[in-house]
Amino acid sequence: MAGYGLTQNIDHSSANVQVYVSLNPQAYGVAGGGLIGSAGLGLITNSFTTGTISNKAAYYVALGGLAGYADNTTIKNCYSNASIVSNNLPNNDSGDFVGGLVGDFNGSNSQGGLSDSYAAGKISITGNAYIYIGGLVGHAYQVTSNESYWDTQKTGQIHSAGSPDANGKTTAQMYSQGTFVGWDFTNIWMADGRHYP
Repeated sequence: MAGYGLTQNIDHSSANVQVYVSLNPQAYGVAGGGLIGSAGLGLITNSFTTGTISNKAAYYVALGGLAGYADNTTIKNCYSNASIVSNNLPNNDSGDFVGGLVGDFNGSNSQGGLSDSYAAGKISITGNAYIYIGGLVGHAYQVTSNESYWDTQKTGQIHSAGSPDANGKTTAQMYSQGTFVGWDFTNIWMADGRHYP
């Protein structure tokens, strides 16, 4: 969709992606996401992604199902079933950031947050670099997560930055409308008990 967006809004968008970030091993500071690589001061709403997001070599790589890096961005009513594969460098002291929705999410007390969203894509890591990894968000700073969930069985993750572990659910729980407290199942979401919303 987009590599970088500042004060841009993404609404009612979807993408079935094959994102592959391949760089010189000395490259630093790269973000890859299903809808946008790096987002700042904007909104991502009513959108979803499927497919695969992966990288090969670089320092400080941020990968996410929706956005690799998000700064003071609001994400609401979104989901990702995209698989994420991080092939990181050995001895990468800077660390990589991998999340089902956002790899690295920075906010402030007045802007930026995650609500009414979920992730259910497999997250795979190879290599031995220092990794921040989470079912929804890999690394979070001053970001509020409200009523957002991830499938612990599909993602393979039991933790997520900025969210309580209780918001990690089994696949069966993710199929149940009762899991998604406060979500709008009249105008936005649908649930049949056999699939994700």
